[in-house]
Amino acid sequence: MVVVRFFAWVVRLGLALALIGQLKSCTLIMLGLAAEKTEHGIISYSKFSRLLTR
Repeated sequence: MVVVRFFAWVVRLGLALALIGQLKSCTLIMLGLAAEKTEHGIISYSKFSRLLTR
């Protein structure tokens, strides 16, 4: 029983670390895209909303 709990804990820890790694890479990509867009000027909120709802 203890071995099964330990194995489940190790698997959960591995999944959590993988998820954190994915979140980190996605965040860095989004930061890069945001920085690239600010170089060309900031998009208005109404235009952004229209693009999201299309």
